[in-house]
Order: sequence, then C-alpha cells, then structure tokens
Amino acid sequence: MQPCAAPVKAPTGKRDDGVVLAGSASEAKSDTDTDTDTDTDTDTDTETDTETETETETETETETDTETETETGTAVETRTAPADQVAERRLRAEALLRRANYLRGQRRYAPAEAAYRRALQLQPRSGRALAGLTRTALDQRKAGDAVLWATRLVVAKGRNPSNHVLLGDAYAAAGDQSAAERAWRRALQLNPGHAGARRRLR
Repeated sequence: MQPCAAPVKAPTGKRDDGVVLAGSASEAKSDTDTDTDTDTDTDTDTETDTETETETETETETETDTETETETGTAVETRTAPADQVAERRLRAEALLRRANYLRGQRRYAPAEAAYRRALQLQPRSGRALAGLTRTALDQRKAGDAVLWATRLVVAKGRNPSNHVLLGDAYAAAGDQSAAERAWRRALQLNPGHAGARRRLR
C-alpha cells in the first residue's frame, strides 16, 4: 500500500518568469484596498482640518467684529491691565473714527453716525467724534442736533478755536445768527488769525 501524498499548498507570490501565482491577486487587492483606505483617510483628515481652520478663522473674525461693534466702554476685562485697556480702547476708537469719516464722505450718514457714537462711548471726550457728529448732523440739515453736539464739543475741547467755529456754524444753521457770531468771536479770541472765523464775521 502506497503512503498518502501530503497535500500540496498552492504557491504564492511570483515565479521567476513574473507570472502571478495563486493567492497573489487577493493579496494585491488587499494591498490596493489598504492604500485606497489610507488615501481616503488622509483626504478626509485634510478636508476636515481645512474646514476646522476656516471655521476657526471665521469665528475669530466674527468675534473681533462683534467686540468692536458692541464695545460700550463700560465693561472691564479682569485679565487686562488698566494701561493696556486704555490703549486698546484708543485703538478701537481710532478705527471707528476712520470708518465713520469714510462713511460720511460717502454720504452714508446713518452708519457714519453709529460709528461716531461707538467711538464716543469708548472715549467720551473725543473731540473728533463730537465734531464728526456735529458735521454729520449739519450734512443732514439737523440743526438742533448739530447745536447739541457742538455744545458738548466746546465743553470737552474748549481751547480749540475751530470747535467754536463749528458751534457757530451749528447756530447759524439753526437760525440763531447772534449766537453764531458770539461763537465765531470766541474763536478769534483764542486765535486772532483764525481764517475761518474771520471769514464768517465779514
């Protein structure tokens, strides 16, 4: 009786002539699937990271814009030193004033006035904000509002002759010529050579 032959395993890999043997196709497919899965995971991770970075940047910009628009000058961050806080408020006010001046130049008076008001909340004695509000009111022929803003202006910054000239212009727009002339004369007292005041009093 002849002994049973041991079962022969199917060879795997490649022969010397380069022919793929049994088992190689499935292994190749497995390798391909693994590579594809890795590429897909990498692409997904990259897209997710990009979206996350974009969302983070957008949120940061939105938070910055919101802080700029809603800052009232009354909230104090406990982690901010007083000197740093003053500097930050000044920078925000400067940015708002630049924007307000631009908007007024474009005759977009409502957003310009809003920006001047926000700057004034940050710096309640800002001569530029008060002068901007006065001129914005004059541009819209709101003489009463112009007188109110210009009066606050000379109270806050009374040593500047140009502020008195602006107050005089507000009074003139409101029809009060005598009050206008008093304001212009006050400007000349502060600066006898002030061309604008002299021209208005001719």
